[in-house]
Amino acid sequence: MTSFDGATSVEEPPEKGALVRRSALILPANVSSFVEKAHRRGADAIVLDLEDSVSAGEKEAARETLPEALKAARKGSVPVLVRVNSEFLELVKDLDACVRPQLDEVMLPKAESADQVKILDALLRERELLRELPLGSIKVNLVIESALGLEHVFSISRASKRAITLALGGEDLKRELNLDTDTDGDALLWAHSRIVLAARAASLVPLGYPGSISNYHNLEEFQRAVEHGRRMGYAGGYCIHPRQVEVLNRGFSSSEEQVAWAQKVVDAFSASLADGRASISVDGQMVDTPVAERARGILEWSRRIREFDARKPQVEVK
Repeated sequence: MTSFDGATSVEEPPEKGALVRRSALILPANVSSFVEKAHRRGADAIVLDLEDSVSAGEKEAARETLPEALKAARKGSVPVLVRVNSEFLELVKDLDACVRPQLDEVMLPKAESADQVKILDALLRERELLRELPLGSIKVNLVIESALGLEHVFSISRASKRAITLALGGEDLKRELNLDTDTDGDALLWAHSRIVLAARAASLVPLGYPGSISNYHNLEEFQRAVEHGRRMGYAGGYCIHPRQVEVLNRGFSSSEEQVAWAQKVVDAFSASLADGRASISVDGQMVDTPVAERARGILEWSRRIREFDARKPQVEVK
């Protein structure tokens, strides 16, 4: 579609359910040794951070490194994001630095209102016009990190067509709510459930798991958190260390057993439909249309992952 000023528009996002985002690796944008290797870590997305991992005194220098950092991250075939600062003046500076052809998405932390997201949308549109980028091409990843944000999460998740993912920033929320730090994440299960529900209701991809993103020393514990997140309805999660990437990718992929079960169900249900019946028993379990649709979803998810992983460079984890 073409806008009134002749700029190409892609306001309507692609099918969000097709997004493969099992793992998104966050790293400081100004540490070149991390950035140069990021595309070989196997993550489904790379997040160049201008927020929490960059000190206030280094933010301007970090912005200056973004052109080269974006080029380095683009050596892989996965989406490249920039985590911007949520404070307005810092946000404007971040967008001025990062909106360029190599940028796929921005990650907005501390989202607290629909108006905040709409302002980000307008700022992105303005810079897309100035830099002759397709309108709406830069997508948005939303992160809720406060009680106010959680209260407004349903309106936030619907505030922009650019939005594609929704996540919970648990550490900031626990601090605000004065919750004890717990290893298994049980203290915020109610909040995670709210994020998953809001994301699915708005056709966004929910990213997360109960537990701390900082837990990269105990991978067994991290794996349990990821498995819990999968059972809750999450489709992937953020991480801050390359060692976490493989755990996320495996945890949010369908196992061989799940794929085999799904294929068996789909085959049996198709045969049942050919006989004029919309229900059948498979291994003692009743299979009707919802169960068959879930099985088809598993097969489709597995196919998308295979195609996505086939485009990635060779993985290097150290």
